Amino acid sequence: MPADVGNQKIAILYHTIANSSEVNLRHVSIRQLGIYKGGYLSIVDTSNAQVSPLICEISDGTYQIRGETTSTVNLVVAQATPYVVLRWLYLGVTSDYMELLAVDTPASNDLVIGKCSFTGGGDLQGFDYSERSTPNTQDLFLKVEAPDSTMVDKMKVRVRAGRIQINDYVKQINDQPTGVSFTHSGGGSTEYGLVYIDTSGNVQIVDASGNILVPNYNGKMVLAEVAITSAIIAITQDMITDVRNWIAQPVTSDETQYLSTFNNVVQLVESGAFAKADLGTIKKQNDIAVANSQITLTANRKYLLSYMISGSPTLANTSDPHLQARWAVVSGDNSWDLENVSLSLTECAYDGGHQVRTSISNTSYIIPSETTVIQLECWTQQDASQKSYVLDLNVNIISID
Repeated sequence: MPADVGNQKIAILYHTIANSSEVNLRHVSIRQLGIYKGGYLSIVDTSNAQVSPLICEISDGTYQIRGETTSTVNLVVAQATPYVVLRWLYLGVTSDYMELLAVDTPASNDLVIGKCSFTGGGDLQGFDYSERSTPNTQDLFLKVEAPDSTMVDKMKVRVRAGRIQINDYVKQINDQPTGVSFTHSGGGSTEYGLVYIDTSGNVQIVDASGNILVPNYNGKMVLAEVAITSAIIAITQDMITDVRNWIAQPVTSDETQYLSTFNNVVQLVESGAFAKADLGTIKKQNDIAVANSQITLTANRKYLLSYMISGSPTLANTSDPHLQARWAVVSGDNSWDLENVSLSLTECAYDGGHQVRTSISNTSYIIPSETTVIQLECWTQQDASQKSYVLDLNVNIISID
């Protein structure tokens, strides 16, 4: 026979008598608590509510049973006791029935059927089911949990396995801890972070540090909010707020990443070679990082890249100089040959002693297979009789997946 490895508890052991407590223990932490069927309220009169027949799974914190009523029940309710609840306590006798009560505040193991609302004169007028004990039958699917005993870093959380649909395919998410830890800025306020799945199916966090309010979801597939105080060294389950949505709307514009910049400062005067352009002032930005005029694109998203540049010859010219522009890959996915695909060229007209401003533009598309950094590069002519410079510049980037 196999050895008892890990101090096992088997319910029910073969050839043992199945008494009621052992049978009921088979449901504990397996079948979700809550009202599975029925249990709706209706008005009998100004102080009496009627509860329809119901089926539920209820616990006293140690034992758990399936409960069912087969007929309607009338219950006296009042403004002081607006909650209609089911309560059960294991007594080990045949009369271990559930109680149906009207209470001021539900106890920790009560199942809430509903909350009564009353007129200003104290007459029953309706019901609110927002606090109803509805079982979450998918409770472990992508559930965010506090760190377990195997995790060294107690400021990370664990995400249970599940799967999500991303555009036209399904991504399996493995059981895993978050890759990075939550931190706190050190102030006295509680700070809030997020656990979410990105558009590539990876588990990510928005760190809590500095966020005294819950961060905006911005179209992210958020699984949980995590509240961090400066004193803690380990995240516990009561710090995690489950916000999973099992029925969600399609992707909205809030999930779109975009960037728009403008620069009207003269730059790249007679450069004679491709050089990084200064993108200038950021006009609009959402989830596209830009630093030192270099732009970071997220892997596996489709981007529209566009630029418009105007240039002019210098006064010393005797003929029309050239002006060129292109996107260049600094790091990441260079398989798109973006430098050639996005290349534009024009002649800056010098007409009768007058400088004529000339514009060039380009629109390109890219789906980088990895995180990719790009920059806009310009070339201005510096031949003896042909010289030009960049006068102003617009950049627009938008994710369209």
